[in-house]
Amino acid sequence: MHTVHLPYSGHGPLKLYDGYAAAAMGIMFSVKEPSRKFEDWEVKIIDDFFDSLLWTQTDSNPSVDKVSYGKIMMMFDMQNRWTYRGSVTTPPCATAVYWNVLRTVYPLKQKHLDQFNKQLARQPGLEKYGNWREIQPYLEGETGHKALIVDSSISNVGMLIAVIVLAVFVFVLLLVVIKMRMQL
Repeated sequence: MHTVHLPYSGHGPLKLYDGYAAAAMGIMFSVKEPSRKFEDWEVKIIDDFFDSLLWTQTDSNPSVDKVSYGKIMMMFDMQNRWTYRGSVTTPPCATAVYWNVLRTVYPLKQKHLDQFNKQLARQPGLEKYGNWREIQPYLEGETGHKALIVDSSISNVGMLIAVIVLAVFVFVLLLVVIKMRMQL
């Protein structure tokens, strides 16, 4: 699933923010192979999110007034993701999107996947090819798609090093204080 977040402007067309027109969030789901064991409360949030969508609409262009997105977004692991400057997923595939793709694969019930596939089949042309586009070429330089990995384990290692350095400093300081007291 991916969602696109546009800067809000109540006064006319959207403007680029720091060179980007939008931010996109990519979240992966799997019926059979989530990336870890999820707690019941996490699965409930995911189920509630998908149950809240209007799957029963029969027209080929459904719209939803509001999507209950808050709880599921708060549950996602934003500390482990790939980020890169990419493009929108529809032609002309302009490269003004800041992408965040979560590394965690979340569980999805088969009924929700079936509902999505049923809705997808209602979209003209998508029943044959799916919801995808051709892979875009890798570009070097200013417009390139260089991915950065945001990994919380890296900051945990940094935190561990800082704690060890602090502990050594405190130990040395205690030794100095003891030695000074012994000389008095």
